[in-house]
Amino acid sequence: GQDNDAVDSSIIILGTVENCSVVEILCNAFYNNIRIKNITIPSSIKHIGENCFLNASSLIGLSFIGDSQLISIGQKAFYQTGLQTRINRRSGQKRSENGFCLSFG
Repeated sequence: GQDNDAVDSSIIILGTVENCSVVEILCNAFYNNIRIKNITIPSSIKHIGENCFLNASSLIGLSFIGDSQLISIGQKAFYQTGLQTRINRRSGQKRSENGFCLSFG
């Protein structure tokens, strides 16, 4: 397991690693990580796995770099985060099955 004390409060997901595009953030990648406050996601990410940020209760900032290619967000990916309430309460948005909505454009 990952030692949460070693994790910075702002995370930037890389768009490429060793000349390969990063296209997915895996299930449970940041599960229960209470230190993350901000996450920056590159446009190459197409899938955010189930429970990816589940219980990351300090997470309050989510940014996408460039034109997002995001196709899917796994169930409960952002459940119990600081983003949950803010995003669901934006006017004109419908609540999704997993309780999280994103609007692009």
